[in-house]
Amino acid sequence: MSELNASNLRKEHGNEGPDLVGVTELTSPYFMVPPSGTTAERPDNPQKGTLRFNTDIGSLEYFRGNVLGWEQIQRTHPNLGGGSGSNAGTGNRGLYMGGSTPTIINNIDYLTIPTFGNSEDFGDLTAAKTSTNAFGSHTRGATCGGATPSNLNDTDMVFFSSLGNATDYATLTANKKEAAVVNDQTRAVHTGGGNNIMEYLTIEAGGSWVDFGDLTAAAEQCMGLSSSTRGVVAQGNVVPSGLTDAVDYITIATYGHSSDYGDLTDSRYGGASGSNATRGCFAGGWSPTVVNVIDYITIASTGNAVDFGDVTVARADTTGCANATRGLTGPGLSPADPDNVIDYITIASTGNAVDFGDTTTLQAYAAGTANRTRAFFGGGQQPSSPYAATSTVICYAEIATTGNAADFGDLAIAGAGKGAVASATRAVWGAGFLYNPSIASSYTMEYVETSSLGNARDFGDLPSGVGTRGVASMSSCVRGVFAGGYNWPSGNMNTASYFKIPSAGDAVDFGDCTVSLRQRATGGSNGHGGL
Repeated sequence: MSELNASNLRKEHGNEGPDLVGVTELTSPYFMVPPSGTTAERPDNPQKGTLRFNTDIGSLEYFRGNVLGWEQIQRTHPNLGGGSGSNAGTGNRGLYMGGSTPTIINNIDYLTIPTFGNSEDFGDLTAAKTSTNAFGSHTRGATCGGATPSNLNDTDMVFFSSLGNATDYATLTANKKEAAVVNDQTRAVHTGGGNNIMEYLTIEAGGSWVDFGDLTAAAEQCMGLSSSTRGVVAQGNVVPSGLTDAVDYITIATYGHSSDYGDLTDSRYGGASGSNATRGCFAGGWSPTVVNVIDYITIASTGNAVDFGDVTVARADTTGCANATRGLTGPGLSPADPDNVIDYITIASTGNAVDFGDTTTLQAYAAGTANRTRAFFGGGQQPSSPYAATSTVICYAEIATTGNAADFGDLAIAGAGKGAVASATRAVWGAGFLYNPSIASSYTMEYVETSSLGNARDFGDLPSGVGTRGVASMSSCVRGVFAGGYNWPSGNMNTASYFKIPSAGDAVDFGDCTVSLRQRATGGSNGHGGL
């Protein structure tokens, strides 16, 4: 082995560093200076793992490949706290900014996300405003647009680490409210707000927002499932043209619009869905009559779905869930009245579903989810008139066995068409429609610890104005996503919101679906306890 001691290595000509080929070990008690430059100066055709310092964002970044692109190397989250209530503990901070009580206010409150307790005063916005859209990085929290009641184009910003009033640090291209903002640690993208315009901002820089592109438009009554990296949504019912067989997908860890995946074997909506790490299945639905078809896809690829087999009873407005081995379809309408039937399939094979057992109540529009061992069915509608009463019931079944489900506990908020996702230890339900005594949208999220029986506890809230009935549910082991759905009284929505399953807190904007999606969606995940 040869050893070379040098204080500085350069190419023979120019100021660039040398090309080091083979296994190279660099040791120094001092420092190493990586290549640096602006975002525009990123190298063409870089290799995976390329490391550089981005002078625009003041951070190291590395190249993850042509699909995922460049990613900023994040700093460790600070352990903030030092207050009372929720802030008696330490951890990451969450902010609530502005709103109406019904008087429009300028308050900023903060809480410590891993804990429970009351929030405290952080400071004030530059003006009293409501219907704003919030975003943030590890260091900065911001909110943009809104109304006073006149629409605004301001963007207010604070630093999470120090209490105090916000400063105006960026300007939207137009006055907007009730839009959606999606962001990573580097860039925020503002979407909609009364039009189809998207614009973006570099969070650390501020200044004027810049044109990003345009939103697409309009589907309803969809089905959703996911692997650890990708979420897949069968659109269901395109507005106004009607039934569709189209399937879209997103990469959960990134942000942006969905892309075309392929087609189902027939056009339908209101079915069940579930997946393991490699394969996703869609079962039943309206086409336009109730059908018993099961389709499957290989999630990591793209292309059209393939026939898998049939469920035991033609059923729609149903729900599905899965672990690594089995997929379960829950109760639904067969064809007009709620039933309590649970079917199961072995995901790695093909063939017809087999009867598993029954849920504890008759219900349709329930929300199902699962971890490695247990399947959960929560909420839904039960038979009654003139509107079906919404349910709070949560029941569960041991996936590896067969037999009837058992009572687990109750949701605090009844609702039909909720979304549901799960990790190894926690199941989360969100959104839903209330029919008691009149129609209303719910933005509440609740959770249970999957290993022990009991009632659900408050998790946080979805952004106001998103879809709440029949959202498509997708998750990795850490992050949950609720997409699309019908909002009363606004109509079909193309919004998507995400949250971190291990830590309670409000959901934030993810991006948008290619079309507006509505009701009777179901969810699946490959989380299954971290497989």
